[in-house]
Amino acid sequence: PYVRDELLGRGVLVDQFETAATWSGLEALRTMVASAIAEALNACGTPPLIGSQISHVYDTGGSLTFTVLARAPLGQEEAQWRAAKDAANAAIVRAGATISHHHGIGRDHAPWVAKWQSRPREFIHEPYRALVERDDISDRLPEITAPAIVFHGEADTAISMDRAEQLLAELPNCDELVRIPGAGHASNLSHPDAVNGPLGAFLRKYS
Repeated sequence: PYVRDELLGRGVLVDQFETAATWSGLEALRTMVASAIAEALNACGTPPLIGSQISHVYDTGGSLTFTVLARAPLGQEEAQWRAAKDAANAAIVRAGATISHHHGIGRDHAPWVAKWQSRPREFIHEPYRALVERDDISDRLPEITAPAIVFHGEADTAISMDRAEQLLAELPNCDELVRIPGAGHASNLSHPDAVNGPLGAFLRKYS
């Protein structure tokens, strides 16, 4: 949201959203959602750029984060976004994946909850397992010997500061923990100046 409004003001549609599924269904899910978004935005005359990444890894599956950018037609921004969002959500429901990830539902996803819940229960079991059965690999942190730097927002309510302090203590070659005052879960987006300085110095040190 920190970047979205700024880009909308410059004529660029941008959105990011998450879903989750088991490993066996993840690639098909990515293809279905990306194709649905592309079809919807091509129909609006605004071919998109669509990126996807596995943002969270679990024993039985993972979370996919999609990033979408396209030209935003003046005066049609909301309709364009709604077309893409509805197409993505419909594809997610058809695939039996989760309508969101750990960020919750909110007003944008609320109309899709009933549709997702109407699916047969066997479609719900596996995505649920993909979300709750997360492996804890904290004991393997000493095996990560690459240079590291940790950034953490002091107002992050999703992950506590003690987890960042654990990374600092247990990663063998961690240079520092950069605490970002007032920042939440995405400090690189909300407080780029506070992040980019230390990050640039770290990259120059090891480049």
